[in-house]
Amino acid sequence: MELSRKLKIKSILNHIVPFQYRYSFNFRRNLSFLMESMKWDDNRMKEYQDNKLREVLLSGLLFNPYYKKLFKGLGLKKNDIINTKDIYNDLIIKIPFLSKEIVRKEKNNLLNGNITKKKYVKSSTSGSTGEPLEYYNSKKCIEWEKAFYYRHLINNGYSFGDKTIYIRTYIPKSNSDPPYYYDPYRKIFWFSAYHMNENFLVKYVEIIIASKIKTLIGYPTSLALLARYCDETKICFSMNTIITASEVLIEDDRNLIEKTFNCRVGEYYGLSEKIVAFGKCRESVAYHNYPEYGYYEIIDKKGNILINEGDVGEIVGTNFTNVDCMPWIRYKTGDLAILFRKKKCICGLNTDL
Repeated sequence: MELSRKLKIKSILNHIVPFQYRYSFNFRRNLSFLMESMKWDDNRMKEYQDNKLREVLLSGLLFNPYYKKLFKGLGLKKNDIINTKDIYNDLIIKIPFLSKEIVRKEKNNLLNGNITKKKYVKSSTSGSTGEPLEYYNSKKCIEWEKAFYYRHLINNGYSFGDKTIYIRTYIPKSNSDPPYYYDPYRKIFWFSAYHMNENFLVKYVEIIIASKIKTLIGYPTSLALLARYCDETKICFSMNTIITASEVLIEDDRNLIEKTFNCRVGEYYGLSEKIVAFGKCRESVAYHNYPEYGYYEIIDKKGNILINEGDVGEIVGTNFTNVDCMPWIRYKTGDLAILFRKKKCICGLNTDL
């Protein structure tokens, strides 16, 4: 279906469907759960994570060709998973790391044998740091991902119905098309991050002001270019929510963006593989771990677990949201993190990364 036809249909639905129902039932249910679980104490969250770790191991043991073979070699049985009290220290830590090389080699064997084709989609990384990595995500996993992201937005000032601009992945189909379009159903403008020159920045700013945009989301470099243009042309406006993702936000760009748009930046860290997720609220220095998403470890070059504040190591993750499709157990992300002491943030969440 052509983009123009899709937008016409969405424009009609925009006058019929209440905004809160423009997202799926599963998304709304998941988000409701996450808004409640973020209030849990440490004991309840640990119990949740332990149960999820058992679920991941059982999924691998019962349905996954790769992990069936691996667990057989380790002598890991169903009763071990069910009855072991310390699931992490007694079982998880004994499982070898999952590398990108193994995923490439064993991609089809890492897909659970009991999931039907209509319940998952084939995905891949962008390949920006090397060869793209192909894998499978269940449709349930994608709905969870959206819920986690919107919880992060809400915790950074977003309200459903706020007009939003994304300066990220949109690319116009031809040179004759403008480098932006509006989705009235979601109240989202998509701006091309590849057209951040003065000719189009003028139009971007016109849209932001005329449409009374409340939320700005994008690559740090793209938002910094927009902020620099506004700063140099003496154009001022304020945002309720600003979120950066996909790139490291350097301090100079953070200061410029926050000063220009009169709004603190909340950063989001995730992976296309859907392994773990972290987010900075507008008050935090370090990232908040999102423990319902997955279980993370930080390791040194030799694979030893790091636990001391200030330690720098690679992020390893075991995902909780893609269990029914492709379990990722102790996956080496290739990304580095610095450990911070766990403490309560002003926003009410624990800061532990």
